[in-house]
Amino acid sequence: MFYLDKLFSLSAASIIASPKTPKSEGSVKESAFTYEFGIPPQVQHQTETKAEHQNPPKLKLPDVPYVEGSNSKYENPCVTEGVYYSDLKDEVAVGRLFHRQEMCLILSLKAGKVHNRWMGSIAATNDMTKCVFVSTVTEHILRTREIQWDVYVKRILELPKSNSLTNTEGICIDGAQLYLVQEHFTCVPLNSHIQSNRREAGDGTSYTTFISSDIRKWVVDILKGMEIVHSYGLLHPGLSTKKILLTNDNVLKLYDFCLSDDAQRKVLLLKDKMNCSLNQLAPEALLRNEYTVTSDVWSIAVVIWELLTATAPFPEDSQVVLNRSGSLFHGSWPSKYADLRNNYVFDCWRQDCTIRPTMRQLRFSFDEDDESSERNVLTEGSEPGMADQYVPMKAIIQAQRFEESITVQIKKATPKDAGKTIQRQLKGAAQDENKKSNSV
Repeated sequence: MFYLDKLFSLSAASIIASPKTPKSEGSVKESAFTYEFGIPPQVQHQTETKAEHQNPPKLKLPDVPYVEGSNSKYENPCVTEGVYYSDLKDEVAVGRLFHRQEMCLILSLKAGKVHNRWMGSIAATNDMTKCVFVSTVTEHILRTREIQWDVYVKRILELPKSNSLTNTEGICIDGAQLYLVQEHFTCVPLNSHIQSNRREAGDGTSYTTFISSDIRKWVVDILKGMEIVHSYGLLHPGLSTKKILLTNDNVLKLYDFCLSDDAQRKVLLLKDKMNCSLNQLAPEALLRNEYTVTSDVWSIAVVIWELLTATAPFPEDSQVVLNRSGSLFHGSWPSKYADLRNNYVFDCWRQDCTIRPTMRQLRFSFDEDDESSERNVLTEGSEPGMADQYVPMKAIIQAQRFEESITVQIKKATPKDAGKTIQRQLKGAAQDENKKSNSV
């Protein structure tokens, strides 16, 4: 029985014979063998695999980057690595995530069909509170998703800090509601400030009492803000002096934008809310519900005109007359501000939106502090507008026209004409030489 048990144990394991290696040269050279019982390779692999499944390795998530000096553990720096196709901004807004307990809604400012706005407060550092503006969309918009509110908030958080824009403090999430928290400042709507500085002239017209330097500065502030807005894929349907805020520091700030994809829907909501005219919307938006960056250019010119005259450029009951060749405005520049006269403003009211000036052209035409503004202001037709950038075939057409014009000029200058020109030049040079010799 003992012999059978021994035989069974030897068959279950493999006998591995390995010679002992000598420890040194002086050791015994005779090779001795020792027998060691080992587990077969297949059985050993199965055993190790089973052990790995029973005790899997512990995974550890990477640590969240922490910025020293940050006021909140929810504050995350904006990452600018990997941006290849756009200029890096020098200053990027850092958003903060607030808990609902940190935010208090104090006063309701607006309860509309699209947005609800409040004046509120948030918990700041050192046990202090900070006054803010809080906005969100209504439950109807949240349910139907007529406006892409979440995408819009994400885009607003990406905007850089600018004196021309209402800067963002952060966001707050309460259930299904996403709140946008923006800075609070003492301000008045620009239209109220204009009406309080309105004066009547003897000829029945009106004007404002602003000085030219203030108007120029305000216009540049608005145009800088709109350039930033457009560079981030945002538009401003319904832009007017009511949608611009004047702070105590004499700075104009813009707010209430929308995604370019939501512009058409916002135009429809604006028409449903009020009777719109050319003072509120460009012709393409008024007639076809189309809205692009050139439509914002139209509205900017209306704002500039109200800063000068305290009145709207178009009658409220005016009808759009199809006149694609020129401007739809036929008034004259106010004499009080003759030093600010700018023909680009009249070009903004062309019915053909593709030939309106760009925001950049307008800003350079008003910005005296920019040393390069004189060489950067381009004449009409020398640079394609914003709408032209989306029509690559125009470049080919313009190149063909340029080649055709060169061909026409070459055909006009025939060899016969060229020979006559050379003969006249030689004859004139000979006459000059004769006059010199006679005088000597």
